[in-house]
Amino acid sequence: MLWEKSKGDSLFYRSAVSSGDSLLLFVPRRRVEYVLSDGDRRMLYRGKTRGWQPWRGRTFNEVPQHRMLYAASWSTILDGWSIDASAMRMLGHGDRVGVGAFVRYLSTQPTRDSYWDTDPSIDTYDHRAVAFGPQAEIQGYSRRLKTFFYVDFGLGGCYHHFKWGDGYDAKLEWLGTYVKREELENQYPTSRWAY
Repeated sequence: MLWEKSKGDSLFYRSAVSSGDSLLLFVPRRRVEYVLSDGDRRMLYRGKTRGWQPWRGRTFNEVPQHRMLYAASWSTILDGWSIDASAMRMLGHGDRVGVGAFVRYLSTQPTRDSYWDTDPSIDTYDHRAVAFGPQAEIQGYSRRLKTFFYVDFGLGGCYHHFKWGDGYDAKLEWLGTYVKREELENQYPTSRWAY
């Protein structure tokens, strides 16, 4: 078996012919249950770290391995944009479980309904948010689709910052005669933490 040439779902091997030459052939990985060694033992190749191991009645399970995963993305969302990045270290168990961390930044200019539309300048506001924290990941591999799939779990904190515009202070002072100050600050916060 030629592991340096075997990529994705194709396993390459050489086959000798009567003329003495050898042919380079390949077979789909999903059709291979085991490989016969020189001693007629049924073996499986479990990657560079685990090497050859005796076949135990399971299907052929050597798949591409990941040790470190890095990701970054940028996207345009409703009235704003976001960017996020993450790093993941794959652990044992066939590199199917990983631990890492993530950070995300969000910038939007959404709209909201105020108590009264006396000052539309603060109906639209600037919103900034930074989220960060640890995460864990379980990884799978579909041989039929020739692709990986991931399930992420994370617990983090998110800091929100709001900017209401020039009319913010004047509106709070005007509304303060009708609504309690605590309720106004809850409706129009300048910052907030979430988890």
